[in-house]
Amino acid sequence: GEEFMQFLSSLPADVAGPDMEFEEILESALDLTAAKAFAGMPEDVLRSTYAEWREQAWILATDTARLWLRSCQLLTGCENIVPGSADFGALIQRLNGEDVRWRRLAVRPSQQAILLEERLLEMKERRQKGKSAIDEDVGGDE
Repeated sequence: GEEFMQFLSSLPADVAGPDMEFEEILESALDLTAAKAFAGMPEDVLRSTYAEWREQAWILATDTARLWLRSCQLLTGCENIVPGSADFGALIQRLNGEDVRWRRLAVRPSQQAILLEERLLEMKERRQKGKSAIDEDVGGDE
């Protein structure tokens, strides 16, 4: 199982992602050489290794999407959008069209919603802190 885990971990994200099913991974990622290397391994070992790799890959994909959201210019001025609203759903769709790091999570819409809600809240808090700091500066001069 360890060799298969190393193989899966070595694949580029555009070849094998956590959004792919076991069969898709085998089809797209296993060339003849790799297929021969894993031919003797029981399928249940391959599947359990794949499941373990996939969970790790989801964590990485989520962290990557979270980092991308922090640099995403599309969110400028969106901090007052209400989670669960039509505007919130439209923003998720706009983000899906923008970048693969976000789109990879499209098969987990609840995860996308959590990440976007966290980021909008972060932006709102930062804006409020910025305003209160300015208010204190102005008030402190009198």
